[in-house]
Amino acid sequence: MTTADSPSTSRTRSHLGAALYLLTATLGLLAATLATSRADAQYLNGIDVSHWQGAINWTSVKNAGTDFAFIKATNGTNQVDSRFAQNFNNAREAGVLAGPYHYGYPNTFTSDPLDAANEANDFVDAIEPFYTNHPGSYLTPVLDLEEHVNIGTTAQNKAFITEWVRDFSQVVETRLGVKPIIYTGQSFAQNYLANDIAEHPLWFARWGSQPTSTQMGIWDTWDFWQYTATGSVAGVSGNVDRDYFNGTMQDLEQYVMGVVSLAGDYNDDGMVDAADFTVWRDTRGARRGGAADGNGDGRIDELDYDIWVANFGKSNLSSAQTASVPEPNSLMLAAGACFGRRRLRGRLRGGLGH
Repeated sequence: MTTADSPSTSRTRSHLGAALYLLTATLGLLAATLATSRADAQYLNGIDVSHWQGAINWTSVKNAGTDFAFIKATNGTNQVDSRFAQNFNNAREAGVLAGPYHYGYPNTFTSDPLDAANEANDFVDAIEPFYTNHPGSYLTPVLDLEEHVNIGTTAQNKAFITEWVRDFSQVVETRLGVKPIIYTGQSFAQNYLANDIAEHPLWFARWGSQPTSTQMGIWDTWDFWQYTATGSVAGVSGNVDRDYFNGTMQDLEQYVMGVVSLAGDYNDDGMVDAADFTVWRDTRGARRGGAADGNGDGRIDELDYDIWVANFGKSNLSSAQTASVPEPNSLMLAAGACFGRRRLRGRLRGGLGH
């Protein structure tokens, strides 16, 4: 048998219970807040921009807590964004880690097997001087992939786009030493890219909720996530795309490009000189690429010779190390004149892109 509590005892226990409940709830809320803070802390804030944003105050962008930015450099062939150089230089000077992106057009010139290489070469032509002049200042370049092709069945479109991306990537990797980051969305990731493309880092476009592994198709996780197209950041007028990086600043620094090999430096000794001609001459005609495949099209031919000639005398070394760089002899230039020809580039069709 039990004895009933007095009213005062009941009130005391009731108050104690309420206090314990509030304490427990407060601790739970605090734990949840800390967990959320830790989750947010692993993401770095970024934006991506092009000429559409107009003039940007990059100091204000940096002061607003922006850690990185992707900046449009080129689209298609022979098209450089009108604000690329200004944005790229000013972002670096403000302390924002910036990477260039190329808006790809696999849907144009679908009968030209060199279309992807042509676009990639134009892209690298535009960005390589920045990497060379300011090593350690910029992020890995990006291929923006969102233009669908319509050449046949889904399987045929997938095969075409996959090969187009491989060809584009080969040029970038040959000339800059890295695979480009791929920016794309759910449709491409699930339906139009073969599994080997997942070797590229992923910048995934999904506005609103965080991407799931199913939505990312061939990728298991995202490296960068564009989560809105209607964000706002101090220093940028109007809407701007907002992005997260999935990691810490130390992780992001793994995407910073170091010294870039010089185009035409086929023996990779830091100088473009007669020795590189020898490498090209001895491997000319190879159909599976190699050290002298200067334009990354899988063939060593006159186009790679043109790259050597255009870059002859350039160096990544100090003046003391390059004082004895020899001149190309007349026989080399005469031989080149017999078969040298410039790469033909297609005209851009379609809109201005992203």
